[in-house]
Amino acid sequence: MTSPTTMDQFQAADALLQYVYSGILGPCKGMAVDCAVMRTTDSIFAFSTTLEPLDDTPNPLDRYQIEIDRRSGKPSAPKKIEITNEDMQKAVLAATGETVASSRRFTDGGFSISYKVAVVDKPDTTYIVQLRFHGNVASMDAFMKFVQANNDPGVIPMPVIYSIPGEAEHQQATGFGRQMTQFVPGIIAESVYPDMSHADRLGLVRKMALAWQACWDLPLPSPRKIGELTAADNNGSISLTVGPDRHYSLGGPFISVREWLKARLQHAVASLGRASGIDDYKEEYMASIQTFVDNRLDQIPQTVEECPIVALHVDMGLHNVIVSADDHKEINAIIDWELCASAPFLAAHSCLEMLFRRGAPSGFGVEYPQAHQLRRAFWDTIPKWRAHWEGQGAKDFMEWFRFALFMKPEYCSNKIPKAEKMEFWGENIRVVEGMLKKYGVEES
Repeated sequence: MTSPTTMDQFQAADALLQYVYSGILGPCKGMAVDCAVMRTTDSIFAFSTTLEPLDDTPNPLDRYQIEIDRRSGKPSAPKKIEITNEDMQKAVLAATGETVASSRRFTDGGFSISYKVAVVDKPDTTYIVQLRFHGNVASMDAFMKFVQANNDPGVIPMPVIYSIPGEAEHQQATGFGRQMTQFVPGIIAESVYPDMSHADRLGLVRKMALAWQACWDLPLPSPRKIGELTAADNNGSISLTVGPDRHYSLGGPFISVREWLKARLQHAVASLGRASGIDDYKEEYMASIQTFVDNRLDQIPQTVEECPIVALHVDMGLHNVIVSADDHKEINAIIDWELCASAPFLAAHSCLEMLFRRGAPSGFGVEYPQAHQLRRAFWDTIPKWRAHWEGQGAKDFMEWFRFALFMKPEYCSNKIPKAEKMEFWGENIRVVEGMLKKYGVEES
């Protein structure tokens, strides 16, 4: 059992940030820290960490493993995480029986894959061997095969998978996994979608609707639960299991949409309380939001249980869709299946909204021209799911779920006048104030 005096994950992350911003990985000016927990024990948290420029960069980034001692808070010396050429050759040989001709780290125009990707070339074939820190690679491989087996070809295009023998044990020992797939040429949709014609956007939106439907229609274990979705491949027979939520560390699995929504809202307010750089916002709203979450969650209506619990690629946004370089409305692959869930079908609402809105710090930017036509095209393509979307259960679900999504104003420098900050946080404030007013909570 963990001692009460040891650090929790958030305290360890704070210690990690202080260490990285001391300059241990290099100059920090104009850089942000990206980190993820790789492994947790009673004595340490192991993080994968990198410094990344605040502006977009096409160059692969070096990533390091740093351990934080849970008793002392002391960090370990950074250890570079990489796949050596020897490791690459062994992985490809084990997965395919073939010999590597050459290898390189990959970046190509608008399609940029970071530090964790290496490309292996052979005559007529290119493989990608990618380091994974968040997901269970053996489960990812099995789930991708499950999706392919339970859908018509081309509905959810994805790379061909080459499972590396013994990968589950390798990931358990090292804290990171290696996923090997066939290279898919093309361009990340996010980089071209804003400049596509309305007609081409409509074409891509309809194809994305079919891909979402294909996920939502996947068979799940009964009774359906809400949590992380994992898969196991037993000699070609793939079974699915729903476990505790890992994306937001909510616990579970949950058998009720209402209980999951409560946990999601409680997580959102706890994260808001830890956030820095938003003192003016918290001074204005934090006490009222905490009162709301402490006293109003029992008012979540029973109708939310009408929202179907389905299989989700949690991050199926345009940033994980590869389209043809010649015809941007043609999907070549949907990638990055690290986090999959069994959850209410609108739980990936932010990814859906990428089809209808431009990017913004909050994730909900200005709508595209004729966004109503884009939405109608999406839902008209999948009428069964349009009926769910238009139902009262979905409307009630989204009222409460949007509150959780918008309870996270972005960092804003204290040098900016308060009035300008409040304007910057405008959409977040409108959603929060609307819920507080509707459910009778006085603003502090």
